[in-house]
Amino acid sequence: MEKQKVVVIDRSTEWNDDSAPFEVKKITVKDLDEVKKLIGNNDKLFENGTLKPSQHTKEALGLNQVTTETVRQAASAYVFGHSAPVKHLKDQIENIIGSVTIQQATVDEIIIKEPLTIQPGDIKSLQANKITFVDKGQITNMGVLSLSAQLLVNAKTTKI
Repeated sequence: MEKQKVVVIDRSTEWNDDSAPFEVKKITVKDLDEVKKLIGNNDKLFENGTLKPSQHTKEALGLNQVTTETVRQAASAYVFGHSAPVKHLKDQIENIIGSVTIQQATVDEIIIKEPLTIQPGDIKSLQANKITFVDKGQITNMGVLSLSAQLLVNAKTTKI
């Protein structure tokens, strides 16, 4: 998939499993380590102190068994936290979740002038060099979103 140059969100838009405001590549994986590689945080960021464990990770440390009620918490701890402390849960998480579909979009620049709503369903991954929020632009995340940008710009104008 070739990186798109500039995408402008100039009307209220939803990103769901059937439509997106930009080209997406759908990737289906079964291995939690592959999910972590695609959208998660690298374990080295925790090892060198750049990132601190989240509440999900701290709570997941007390789990010995994963259930349908705790699978999201355990998976989040594994993918977005340091995976080593919850490595013993990996097989259980994968057995409950099965495969995971990630919609991946790569954009050079995105200008968000109106609300962009991320709907539940597939995991969404947006990678951009620059994201600019203008006017009523915002992202409302109702699902799972992995967002990576070199530069975030708040160019909203405030009238007094």
